[in-house]
Amino acid sequence: MEKLQDIEKKGAYYVSRWKVNVDVYRSKNDTKPLDLAKFLDQRLNNEGIVDLEVFIGKEKHPVRLVACLMSEEAINKRRRTAHKSAQRHKRQMSKKKINLLKYSIFITNIPFEKISSKIIMTIYRARWRVELIFKEWKSCLRLHMFKGYNKERFHCFLYGRLIMILLLGLVYPILMQFAFSIGKELSCFKLTKYIIGDHVFPRIFYEGKINEFINQLITDLPRRLCMDKRKRPSLRTNVRNGNCYYNSSIIGDLDNYAAS
Repeated sequence: MEKLQDIEKKGAYYVSRWKVNVDVYRSKNDTKPLDLAKFLDQRLNNEGIVDLEVFIGKEKHPVRLVACLMSEEAINKRRRTAHKSAQRHKRQMSKKKINLLKYSIFITNIPFEKISSKIIMTIYRARWRVELIFKEWKSCLRLHMFKGYNKERFHCFLYGRLIMILLLGLVYPILMQFAFSIGKELSCFKLTKYIIGDHVFPRIFYEGKINEFINQLITDLPRRLCMDKRKRPSLRTNVRNGNCYYNSSIIGDLDNYAAS
Protein backbone atom coordinates (compact mmCIF):
# COMPACT_ATOMS: atom_id res chain seq x y z
CA MET A 1 0.00 0.00 0.00
CA GLU A 2 2.85 2.38 0.81
CA LYS A 3 4.36 1.85 -2.66
CA LEU A 4 1.04 2.51 -4.39
CA GLN A 5 0.53 5.69 -2.40
CA ASP A 6 4.08 6.78 -3.19
CA ILE A 7 3.38 6.33 -6.93
CA GLU A 8 0.25 8.47 -6.63
CA LYS A 9 2.12 11.24 -4.78
CA LYS A 10 4.53 11.45 -7.71
CA GLY A 11 1.63 11.97 -10.09
CA ALA A 12 2.14 8.60 -11.79
CA TYR A 13 -0.22 5.71 -12.57
CA TYR A 14 -0.06 2.01 -11.69
CA VAL A 15 -1.82 -1.19 -12.69
CA SER A 16 -1.44 -4.03 -10.20
CA ARG A 17 -3.04 -7.35 -9.37
CA TRP A 18 -5.21 -7.31 -6.29
CA LYS A 19 -3.89 -9.59 -3.53
CA VAL A 20 -6.37 -11.98 -1.98
CA ASN A 21 -5.36 -11.07 1.58
CA VAL A 22 -6.24 -7.38 1.11
CA ASP A 23 -9.72 -6.44 2.35
CA VAL A 24 -12.05 -4.56 0.01
CA TYR A 25 -14.75 -2.14 1.18
CA ARG A 26 -17.59 -0.67 -0.87
CA SER A 27 -17.42 2.69 0.92
CA LYS A 28 -15.04 4.45 3.28
CA ASN A 29 -17.54 4.23 6.13
CA ASP A 30 -18.02 0.45 5.94
CA THR A 31 -16.64 -1.57 8.86
CA LYS A 32 -17.12 -5.01 7.32
CA PRO A 33 -15.14 -6.00 4.21
CA LEU A 34 -16.94 -7.32 1.15
CA ASP A 35 -17.36 -10.96 0.24
CA LEU A 36 -15.65 -10.04 -3.01
CA ALA A 37 -16.56 -13.13 -5.07
CA LYS A 38 -20.26 -12.76 -4.23
CA PHE A 39 -20.08 -8.99 -4.79
CA LEU A 40 -18.53 -9.43 -8.24
CA ASP A 41 -21.04 -12.13 -9.22
CA GLN A 42 -23.85 -9.64 -8.61
CA ARG A 43 -22.27 -6.82 -10.62
CA LEU A 44 -20.95 -8.51 -13.75
CA ASN A 45 -22.00 -6.77 -16.96
CA ASN A 46 -22.85 -8.53 -20.23
CA GLU A 47 -19.17 -8.82 -21.13
CA GLY A 48 -18.21 -10.43 -17.82
CA ILE A 49 -16.47 -7.31 -16.46
CA VAL A 50 -16.79 -5.29 -13.26
CA ASP A 51 -15.27 -1.79 -13.18
CA LEU A 52 -15.90 0.44 -10.15
CA GLU A 53 -14.34 2.40 -7.30
CA VAL A 54 -13.73 0.60 -4.02
CA PHE A 55 -11.62 1.10 -0.89
CA ILE A 56 -8.88 -1.32 0.13
CA GLY A 57 -6.75 -2.15 3.15
CA LYS A 58 -6.84 -0.84 6.69
CA GLU A 59 -6.40 2.71 5.38
CA LYS A 60 -9.45 2.23 3.10
CA HIS A 61 -7.54 3.73 0.24
CA PRO A 62 -9.68 4.53 -2.84
CA VAL A 63 -8.77 2.56 -5.98
CA ARG A 64 -10.38 1.58 -9.24
CA LEU A 65 -11.05 -2.15 -9.27
CA VAL A 66 -11.31 -3.99 -12.59
CA ALA A 67 -12.38 -7.65 -12.51
CA CYS A 68 -12.91 -9.98 -15.44
CA LEU A 69 -14.55 -13.39 -15.50
CA MET A 70 -12.09 -15.88 -16.97
CA SER A 71 -12.74 -18.69 -19.42
CA GLU A 72 -13.72 -22.14 -18.11
CA GLU A 73 -10.42 -23.58 -19.32
CA ALA A 74 -8.44 -20.94 -17.44
CA ILE A 75 -10.53 -21.36 -14.27
CA ASN A 76 -10.00 -25.13 -14.24
CA LYS A 77 -6.27 -24.70 -14.82
CA ARG A 78 -6.06 -22.21 -11.95
CA ARG A 79 -7.92 -24.56 -9.63
CA ARG A 80 -5.60 -27.48 -10.45
CA THR A 81 -2.54 -25.33 -9.88
CA ALA A 82 -3.90 -23.92 -6.61
CA HIS A 83 -4.78 -27.38 -5.27
CA LYS A 84 -1.32 -28.74 -6.14
CA SER A 85 0.31 -25.79 -4.40
CA ALA A 86 -1.86 -26.28 -1.30
CA GLN A 87 -1.02 -29.99 -1.15
CA ARG A 88 2.69 -29.32 -1.61
CA HIS A 89 2.69 -26.84 1.29
CA LYS A 90 0.33 -29.04 3.36
CA ARG A 91 -2.30 -26.40 3.85
CA GLN A 92 -6.01 -26.02 3.22
CA MET A 93 -7.25 -23.63 0.57
CA SER A 94 -9.67 -21.06 1.92
CA LYS A 95 -13.17 -20.88 0.50
CA LYS A 96 -12.56 -17.20 -0.23
CA LYS A 97 -9.61 -17.99 -2.50
CA ILE A 98 -11.40 -20.84 -4.28
CA ASN A 99 -14.37 -18.60 -5.12
CA LEU A 100 -12.10 -15.85 -6.46
CA LEU A 101 -10.11 -18.10 -8.81
CA LYS A 102 -12.61 -17.49 -11.58
CA TYR A 103 -11.72 -13.79 -11.73
CA SER A 104 -8.71 -11.78 -12.81
CA ILE A 105 -8.76 -8.76 -10.50
CA PHE A 106 -6.71 -5.59 -10.95
CA ILE A 107 -6.45 -2.32 -9.07
CA THR A 108 -5.36 0.97 -10.57
CA ASN A 109 -5.50 4.73 -10.04
CA ILE A 110 -6.10 5.50 -13.74
CA PRO A 111 -9.39 7.47 -14.03
CA PHE A 112 -12.41 5.82 -15.67
CA GLU A 113 -12.60 8.47 -18.38
CA LYS A 114 -8.92 8.10 -19.30
CA ILE A 115 -8.68 4.39 -20.13
CA SER A 116 -11.30 1.65 -20.45
CA SER A 117 -11.28 -1.55 -18.40
CA LYS A 118 -10.30 -3.60 -21.46
CA ILE A 119 -7.19 -1.53 -22.03
CA ILE A 120 -6.31 -1.89 -18.32
CA MET A 121 -6.28 -5.68 -18.74
CA THR A 122 -4.30 -5.47 -21.97
CA ILE A 123 -1.67 -3.27 -20.29
CA TYR A 124 -1.24 -5.86 -17.54
CA ARG A 125 -0.90 -8.68 -20.09
CA ALA A 126 2.00 -6.83 -21.71
CA ARG A 127 3.92 -6.35 -18.45
CA TRP A 128 6.41 -9.14 -19.22
CA ARG A 129 7.45 -7.39 -22.44
CA VAL A 130 8.34 -4.35 -20.31
CA GLU A 131 10.46 -6.55 -18.03
CA LEU A 132 12.28 -7.98 -21.05
CA ILE A 133 13.04 -4.48 -22.35
CA PHE A 134 14.66 -3.54 -19.03
CA LYS A 135 16.59 -6.81 -19.09
CA GLU A 136 17.94 -5.98 -22.57
CA TRP A 137 19.00 -2.51 -21.44
CA LYS A 138 20.77 -3.83 -18.35
CA SER A 139 22.18 -7.17 -19.48
CA CYS A 140 23.17 -6.20 -23.03
CA LEU A 141 23.68 -2.43 -23.06
CA ARG A 142 24.88 -2.22 -19.43
CA LEU A 143 22.79 0.90 -18.96
CA HIS A 144 23.16 0.70 -15.19
CA MET A 145 26.99 0.48 -15.10
CA PHE A 146 29.52 3.21 -15.84
CA LYS A 147 33.25 3.39 -15.24
CA GLY A 148 35.07 6.50 -14.07
CA TYR A 149 34.05 9.63 -12.21
CA ASN A 150 34.44 12.30 -14.91
CA LYS A 151 31.11 13.97 -15.68
CA GLU A 152 31.80 14.36 -19.41
CA ARG A 153 32.81 10.69 -19.66
CA PHE A 154 29.59 9.66 -17.91
CA HIS A 155 27.47 11.78 -20.26
CA CYS A 156 29.19 10.33 -23.34
CA PHE A 157 28.52 6.77 -22.18
CA LEU A 158 24.92 7.54 -21.21
CA TYR A 159 24.01 9.37 -24.43
CA GLY A 160 25.72 6.71 -26.53
CA ARG A 161 23.67 3.95 -24.94
CA LEU A 162 20.44 5.93 -25.18
CA ILE A 163 21.11 6.51 -28.90
CA MET A 164 21.65 2.75 -29.30
CA ILE A 165 18.32 2.09 -27.56
CA LEU A 166 16.56 4.39 -30.05
CA LEU A 167 18.24 2.73 -33.04
CA LEU A 168 17.33 -0.74 -31.79
CA GLY A 169 13.75 0.44 -31.25
CA LEU A 170 13.58 1.35 -34.94
CA VAL A 171 15.05 -1.98 -36.08
CA TYR A 172 12.96 -4.33 -33.90
CA PRO A 173 9.49 -3.84 -35.52
CA ILE A 174 10.81 -4.35 -39.07
CA LEU A 175 12.63 -7.57 -38.19
CA MET A 176 9.69 -8.80 -36.09
CA GLN A 177 7.45 -8.58 -39.15
CA PHE A 178 10.03 -10.43 -41.24
CA ALA A 179 10.36 -13.18 -38.62
CA PHE A 180 6.58 -13.54 -38.47
CA SER A 181 6.41 -13.85 -42.27
CA ILE A 182 8.62 -16.96 -42.12
CA GLY A 183 6.71 -18.48 -39.18
CA LYS A 184 9.18 -17.48 -36.45
CA GLU A 185 9.28 -15.03 -33.56
CA LEU A 186 12.17 -12.62 -33.15
CA SER A 187 14.12 -12.60 -29.88
CA CYS A 188 14.94 -8.98 -29.12
CA PHE A 189 17.49 -10.14 -26.54
CA LYS A 190 19.39 -12.22 -29.14
CA LEU A 191 19.19 -9.42 -31.69
CA THR A 192 20.62 -6.88 -29.24
CA LYS A 193 23.53 -9.21 -28.40
CA TYR A 194 24.09 -9.80 -32.12
CA ILE A 195 24.21 -6.11 -33.01
CA ILE A 196 26.44 -4.91 -30.17
CA GLY A 197 28.78 -7.95 -30.26
CA ASP A 198 32.35 -6.99 -31.17
CA HIS A 199 31.16 -3.39 -31.75
CA VAL A 200 29.47 -4.47 -34.99
CA PHE A 201 27.08 -1.53 -35.25
CA PRO A 202 29.63 1.34 -35.17
CA ARG A 203 32.04 -0.62 -37.40
CA ILE A 204 29.57 -1.07 -40.26
CA PHE A 205 29.09 2.71 -40.46
CA TYR A 206 32.81 3.41 -40.18
CA GLU A 207 33.65 0.86 -42.89
CA GLY A 208 30.65 1.70 -45.10
CA LYS A 209 29.32 -1.89 -45.07
CA ILE A 210 25.70 -1.27 -44.16
CA ASN A 211 24.22 -3.25 -47.07
CA GLU A 212 26.50 -6.23 -46.39
CA PHE A 213 25.51 -6.18 -42.72
CA ILE A 214 21.77 -6.07 -43.51
CA ASN A 215 22.10 -9.03 -45.90
CA GLN A 216 24.03 -11.01 -43.28
CA LEU A 217 21.45 -10.07 -40.62
CA ILE A 218 18.57 -11.36 -42.77
CA THR A 219 20.52 -14.58 -43.44
CA ASP A 220 21.27 -15.17 -39.75
CA LEU A 221 17.82 -14.21 -38.43
CA PRO A 222 15.94 -17.55 -38.85
CA ARG A 223 18.73 -19.61 -37.32
CA ARG A 224 20.33 -17.36 -34.71
CA LEU A 225 17.98 -14.52 -33.78
CA CYS A 226 14.58 -16.14 -33.21
CA MET A 227 13.07 -17.61 -30.05
CA ASP A 228 13.60 -21.28 -29.33
CA LYS A 229 10.58 -23.56 -29.45
CA ARG A 230 8.92 -24.04 -26.08
CA LYS A 231 5.78 -25.53 -24.62
CA ARG A 232 4.37 -22.23 -23.33
CA PRO A 233 3.65 -19.71 -26.13
CA SER A 234 4.80 -16.12 -25.72
CA LEU A 235 2.50 -13.12 -25.33
CA ARG A 236 2.92 -12.17 -29.00
CA THR A 237 2.09 -15.72 -30.13
CA ASN A 238 -0.99 -15.80 -27.90
CA VAL A 239 -2.15 -12.48 -29.34
CA ARG A 240 -1.67 -13.59 -32.95
CA ASN A 241 -3.41 -16.93 -32.34
CA GLY A 242 -6.31 -15.37 -30.44
CA ASN A 243 -5.54 -17.27 -27.21
CA CYS A 244 -6.81 -15.59 -24.06
CA TYR A 245 -7.49 -16.41 -20.41
CA TYR A 246 -10.29 -13.88 -20.20
CA ASN A 247 -13.96 -14.36 -20.94
CA SER A 248 -14.49 -15.29 -24.60
CA SER A 249 -16.76 -12.27 -25.19
CA ILE A 250 -13.83 -9.83 -24.88
CA ILE A 251 -10.98 -11.85 -26.44
CA GLY A 252 -11.20 -10.01 -29.77
CA ASP A 253 -11.01 -6.56 -28.19
CA LEU A 254 -8.10 -7.49 -25.96
CA ASP A 255 -6.16 -9.00 -28.84
CA ASN A 256 -6.67 -5.88 -30.93
CA TYR A 257 -5.42 -3.65 -28.11
CA ALA A 258 -2.41 -5.87 -27.38
CA ALA A 259 -1.48 -6.16 -31.07
CA SER A 260 -1.47 -2.39 -31.49
